[in-house]
Amino acid sequence: MKKHLANEAIRLTSEFMEAFYSGNPDPVYAAAAPDITWIGAQRGQFDIGFKEFHDDIEKVLRDLSPSRLTNQRYLISQNNGCICTIIGTYHVVSVDHTGAAFDGEQRLVAVWRLEKDGLKLVHLSNTSPIGEWKVTKEEHFPLKMSSFVREYINRQIKEKTDPGLLIVTDTEKSRHYLREPEIFLLESENKYTAIYLKDSVIRTKELLKTFEPKLSPVFLRISRFNIINMSKIASFKDQELILTNGQHILIPSRKIPDIHKAVYRFFDSEKV
Repeated sequence: MKKHLANEAIRLTSEFMEAFYSGNPDPVYAAAAPDITWIGAQRGQFDIGFKEFHDDIEKVLRDLSPSRLTNQRYLISQNNGCICTIIGTYHVVSVDHTGAAFDGEQRLVAVWRLEKDGLKLVHLSNTSPIGEWKVTKEEHFPLKMSSFVREYINRQIKEKTDPGLLIVTDTEKSRHYLREPEIFLLESENKYTAIYLKDSVIRTKELLKTFEPKLSPVFLRISRFNIINMSKIASFKDQELILTNGQHILIPSRKIPDIHKAVYRFFDSEKV
């Protein structure tokens, strides 16, 4: 299968999983081949053929309250001829107000087949890490969790929708939720942007200029190549800033006065 078709399989997988967990199974049904097989996370969810698949999915939807996916990561594990296999993980968090609560990781295998009318889903497996989600006898999807978990979920959702959160999809299609205090530096690298954290670097195809309006005033544009978090400045002198992680940032000569003023202002020191 050509690379663009394999990438399309990743996009379709992410698209129909997001639709399904929001309560809309139609994209899943539209993608499914007549001979689809499905292995679900719960006992008895082993289906052969579209009808069994459809009936079990409808049962799951009766239990499943609207939810959102985060930290999606999908990779091509096999691509040969007309068959492409996608593996992935994602985090499911409930967002309804009915009192049902769940928060946990799921894993996925999706097998796509190229047919005359396009890509068709021929196998889907969804599993939960052993022991992470507990279910009762009649549940088709894990729901019955204690009230303190509900509070935790609401707190997490609030944090993820507060200002100061940067949502980034990296070059491997993984989505990251970054709090501003985690970020040291954003740096342009040709057609990519590198986001430097304490112990890692995230690279994204988004251009550096797209981040500037999303960031709070704690971030300062040093040049057309980089934006720094001023709270991470360890020292600066003349044409060089040094961050607390040891990175050295050169300041363009023409911008030295403005950068110095901005940094002094940030640290509430005497203007120069």
